[in-house]
Amino acid sequence: MNFRRVGALFLAIAGLWSGTVLAATFSKERLIDDIRYDSLTSPSSSILPKIASLNSKIGQRVQDSLVFQDINFLYLTGNFKTVEALPTTISGNQLILFFKVQEYPTVNEIKVFGASAISQNILINLSPLSKGDVMNTVQLQKYKDDIETLYHTRGYDLAQVLQIVFTPSRDVVIDVTEGELSSIEIHGVSPNLIPVALREIKSRPGGHFNTRRLREDRERLLKLGYFSDVESPHLEDSLDHRRVKVIFNTHPRKTNAFDAGLEYYEQKGEQPLTGFLRTDLRHLGIPSDLTSIKIQAAWDTAPYIQGYAARYTQPWIFNAIPVSFSTGIWSETLNEFLTRDRNSVSRATFSNQRVGTDVEFTYPVFDELSLSLRGKSESVFPDETSGISNYDIHSLSLKMDYRLLKNVPNPRTGIYTINMIELGGNLAGINLGGLSFTRIVSTLAGFMEVSSPGILAARVTVGVFRPDTGTSTTFESEGFDLGGPNTIRGYKETFPIFVGNKEILLNLEYRHDLTDTLQGVLFWDTGEAFSSGWPTSTNGFVSGYGVGIRFYTPVGPLRLDIAQGEALILHFGLGQTF
Repeated sequence: MNFRRVGALFLAIAGLWSGTVLAATFSKERLIDDIRYDSLTSPSSSILPKIASLNSKIGQRVQDSLVFQDINFLYLTGNFKTVEALPTTISGNQLILFFKVQEYPTVNEIKVFGASAISQNILINLSPLSKGDVMNTVQLQKYKDDIETLYHTRGYDLAQVLQIVFTPSRDVVIDVTEGELSSIEIHGVSPNLIPVALREIKSRPGGHFNTRRLREDRERLLKLGYFSDVESPHLEDSLDHRRVKVIFNTHPRKTNAFDAGLEYYEQKGEQPLTGFLRTDLRHLGIPSDLTSIKIQAAWDTAPYIQGYAARYTQPWIFNAIPVSFSTGIWSETLNEFLTRDRNSVSRATFSNQRVGTDVEFTYPVFDELSLSLRGKSESVFPDETSGISNYDIHSLSLKMDYRLLKNVPNPRTGIYTINMIELGGNLAGINLGGLSFTRIVSTLAGFMEVSSPGILAARVTVGVFRPDTGTSTTFESEGFDLGGPNTIRGYKETFPIFVGNKEILLNLEYRHDLTDTLQGVLFWDTGEAFSSGWPTSTNGFVSGYGVGIRFYTPVGPLRLDIAQGEALILHFGLGQTF
């Protein structure tokens, strides 16, 4: 209800009528001897403006324009149902200008209908009027604005006050619509994936339209990996403006994806080219599952296979239980140092074969936090020249992943932290067999928008590996190794610059959006892996730096980095470094 328009309408009617009375009855030469209020009741002095605040003045002539302004002024206080101007002569031939007002009655009760997203008590407490106060149209307009502002600040952008009624029983009745969701539809996806996508959405038919929640729902759909893009929700309003249908228009990603990564190392006497080929097969067994196969190759005098890996994932177990299930197998060849040679200047490297399998379950505690439990079994087949016998690694690990990020492929603001503890061998009195050890790794990353196209990104990783005192005949890779496209760029991944039982790693990047699909990167990486004590300075750290390009595609950002470290190395892969 627009009370200002209603007031203006009453003003126009009252003004025309009063003007006719004034013109017909009084000479414009008469001076006003007094100005008074006249009312059928005895209104509180707090709602009657002071006489001095009126435009008509004692001792001046009666002027229609000034009287009309005073009527308008009194209407706009919001306290009066009717206002009339009645110039009247009384004994002694005095001209008294009476403003006859009829104030609104007092408020009995305030009632709110149609509210459930925000409690009625909260909305009632917003009212500037209380029981016993004179009803005021101006304050009711403010009340209406305050209700809608509260809804909108909480994300209920379609909520509005349809009307405010002052009933004969003196109740102020507020009729609110909150924008009920009549239905939610996902377009552009195959029918068998619609239930898979809808289960990720927190908004539900019968609930309330909330911009924040729908924005988060869009992010959830993007994280599924099934879509190259999910457009902002399209809305279809009902005729009564109380219900709305939400439609997500999606652009499906190719069912099966293929990507590759290359690493070129420009130094004589070293294996110059290594890389991998990977394919992702989606919905191979059941809708929503993912099968990934990776083959790692190298080129010496001729190409040869270094290893392989395969992983199968169900985001929900059999699409029925909201727990992620993943299992994998792998066989890889690593160049490693012996643990007992860690302090040797001329450490020999050995080409070892590692074959293993794992099973992992992930439970989403809530949107930002997930907990994972992983069991791993790996067999190590050392190079014959190492003199080391085959050994096994059997472990259980617990991981906590907490993320406050928007736009995961290219975050502009937010943080995430990943904390993991892994126990091998003896676990709370249960002997799993193989090496006995404890590994703890903690990662913290943050993103800050420093300009419209510029993002500052940083990541810190700290890790500790504690082997059983008797396991001296293992390899450094049971701990940590630094070097390569995901740790310290400018160093070769297959021949790490650092290995040890402890690690500290820092990555800094400045990312600058050049276009919607192209991003330039300046980066600096530094860190160290070591075996005894914690460093008191950064003297032993090594660094790599360089420039990179990120090209955003439907399968994710393609990454190309040129890094200077021990040599000029070209790193190529898929996805951001972190």
